[in-house]
Amino acid sequence: MAVILRIKPWIPKGETAVVRYYIDFRDGSTTWVHPAIYQSWDLKEGMDVDIKQLKFENEFKWKTLYNNGSWEREKVRIEAVKKYIETKRSDISVEIIGFGADSTDAIFTHTKEHGSPDLSVQVQTDEVAKIEVSGSEKMRGSDYWIRPDKIEYIKNHPDENVWIILHYQDPAKMIFIKIDKTKKYKVTTINIRGIDEHYVVIKDTDTEVKDERVFLNELMKW
Repeated sequence: MAVILRIKPWIPKGETAVVRYYIDFRDGSTTWVHPAIYQSWDLKEGMDVDIKQLKFENEFKWKTLYNNGSWEREKVRIEAVKKYIETKRSDISVEIIGFGADSTDAIFTHTKEHGSPDLSVQVQTDEVAKIEVSGSEKMRGSDYWIRPDKIEYIKNHPDENVWIILHYQDPAKMIFIKIDKTKKYKVTTINIRGIDEHYVVIKDTDTEVKDERVFLNELMKW
């Protein structure tokens, strides 16, 4: 346990970077936390906190905040997209490459790179695309929220053909998104259940949203 001496907000460099909170403790130790953890802990100067637990929850923020069946629902989406793609041609196969994407357990370790895709699409032995799978059980509104680290991954790998497929159960549909690697994207703060989260908002009318035929035509050309 340690007492918080000072909390300092800081915005790192990067197009889709979001604020971080640096914390100095009276015992001389320091750490930083994501805004979602900052809010969920309701951190204040003079507060006595368990540093080890704070660091753990910050490192695995999405798993500690939303480990309430979300991994089971995510696996349903990944399996649905995998099956959808594999039915489109006889020589295509889809491999699950996202760390823990084929498990319903919350695995407390990280991939080598944040934002890496979930699926590898292969024709015979050649990888032709990578797929990031997201979505929700119920579709609300007409825009789509993409985590900034997903876009950062795509921009940092210009030679990879990466698609984002959003899978919804109600109504049953898939949305196909191709990020423009030359475009600058704005990060929007969205409050979800009292926690500020950060997304790039893609509207249904934006050019990134592609017709299903565009995605399928790309698969068929290989």
